[in-house]
Amino acid sequence: MYQGPLDSTVTDFWDMVWQEKSPGIVMLTKTFDYIRVMSSHYWPSYSREETYGDIRIRLVEEENFACCVKRRLVLTREGETRTITHFQFTEWPCYSSPNSGALLHFQRMLDMEFKMSSLSGSLVVHCHDGGGRSGVFLMLDANIQLMRVSSQVCEHFCHI
Repeated sequence: MYQGPLDSTVTDFWDMVWQEKSPGIVMLTKTFDYIRVMSSHYWPSYSREETYGDIRIRLVEEENFACCVKRRLVLTREGETRTITHFQFTEWPCYSSPNSGALLHFQRMLDMEFKMSSLSGSLVVHCHDGGGRSGVFLMLDANIQLMRVSSQVCEHFCHI
């Protein structure tokens, strides 16, 4: 079977999610913004199954919220099955800033969801280009975690 460049990239992506025992994926972009492609649609449609390499992926649940979409995906490889959660933040327009309330609400949803995960790995976080939105989100999350444990805010990022 022919596997084009996009297919091999998506296969590598799913291999990484499996290898790292990631409990979930945080997608900080829409798939399309107006006519611009922001991300490939790397998960199957509802109740369908797709195979990438030797990993089978099935979408079993999808919930739409005001600022995001939450999906439950079942991954199967060599007889082992894992359930992960895919969160897609949809309220961050191109060339603009997100609503801070929506972003904070999204971060709280993630925090509550992934506290209960049985998988030991880190979340996979991505945006359109791999830098801007992901960096902002990771800095926000790191500072919230720091405030919880030490009542401090990391000032290092504020001087960039």
